[in-house]
Amino acid sequence: AVSFEERAALCATSTEKPKVEGLTASEMAGRVEEGLRERSWFVTGLVDATLFADSFQFSDPSVSASSLEEYARGVSRFFTQGESGARMKVIYAKPTKPNEIQVCWWLDAQVNLPGKPRIKPYIVITTYRINAKGLICYQEDAFAIPEWDIALSAFLKGIGAPSALEPEEDPTNNNIKNNKNNKKKQQH
Repeated sequence: AVSFEERAALCATSTEKPKVEGLTASEMAGRVEEGLRERSWFVTGLVDATLFADSFQFSDPSVSASSLEEYARGVSRFFTQGESGARMKVIYAKPTKPNEIQVCWWLDAQVNLPGKPRIKPYIVITTYRINAKGLICYQEDAFAIPEWDIALSAFLKGIGAPSALEPEEDPTNNNIKNNKNNKKKQQH
């Protein structure tokens, strides 16, 4: 049987389909949003390699990767996979510059640390830079709460910033809004 990490690596290195070159930032934002809703690659590592340059690099406040395969393997190893593991929801994906898109997303995850703790839900802002061929060449993630707060939440509940409420999809226009029912569930 192929491990989840190996599946992620295979997605990252797949050459079955050609790269999708020449997309505008707006078209790329649409493809990324669709792909994230289908594959949740920010937490599974099951990336759509057709959207990424061979020279792709990643960075967030605590880690970096110098290839799409390294990124995909790292994500699939860090987050617990499966029904009760990591979940993400796209809030929006939009162009911010002709060669840049931003994805705002919600993360609720169990992580592969000793004891497999769950970290508090929080918002991530991902910035993708697009190269001259129209492919994603760089990803930088920023967190809505401090990194120390995220780490501490794995072991000490109720400390630091409050958890981000799970967004709810509005079926009438596919936008996401805060789920008012979750406020009651998450209050202590």
